[in-house]
Amino acid sequence: MAVLYVLYVAALCLSRLPAAAAAVGPLVQCEPCDSKALEQCKPLTSDCAELVPEPLCGCCWTCALTEGSQCGVYSQRCGSGLKCRPGPDESKPLHALLMGQGVCTNVTKDKSHSLEGNVSKSNEDMLPDSTDTQAPSNTQRMLYSNPQTKIEIIRKEQAKNTQRYKVDYDPQSTDSLNYFIESKQDMEYVSMISQI
Repeated sequence: MAVLYVLYVAALCLSRLPAAAAAVGPLVQCEPCDSKALEQCKPLTSDCAELVPEPLCGCCWTCALTEGSQCGVYSQRCGSGLKCRPGPDESKPLHALLMGQGVCTNVTKDKSHSLEGNVSKSNEDMLPDSTDTQAPSNTQRMLYSNPQTKIEIIRKEQAKNTQRYKVDYDPQSTDSLNYFIESKQDMEYVSMISQI
């Protein structure tokens, strides 16, 4: 009975989940880029080699950072072919990027150096590149990159889920059943004797 109640509550919660997610909405809501917002943009200098949109919700265009420039999640974006990456000796790479202590690095040079020195490709090299991404590419690594490992994990999860719903129904043991029958017969015998 308790298992049915738990399943009922779980189903009820899951049915409400899409409605709750829709009520919350997106985590970051950017204001629309209307003419009033565009009027506040600073004029661009003539020495900009490349224009990129402002980081986050910016409506204006800024000059792209060049190779070797300091960058971060909240700073200006690196130019095309460049990615903002933490330094090679950085102990806290994500923290460095959040604090604007990354460096705009040429993506094509990094790939050629890593392939020359290493015959096997890493998971990072197999991922598609995106110039829009400002986070380090090692955060994009998949937890389980081996397809065989994924299959094993899925099978284990399915086996665990099927075992979860199997309830060992142990009918009343014969000892307790016999006890109740005997006590009932004793009560009938006592009532019959009292009537005599």
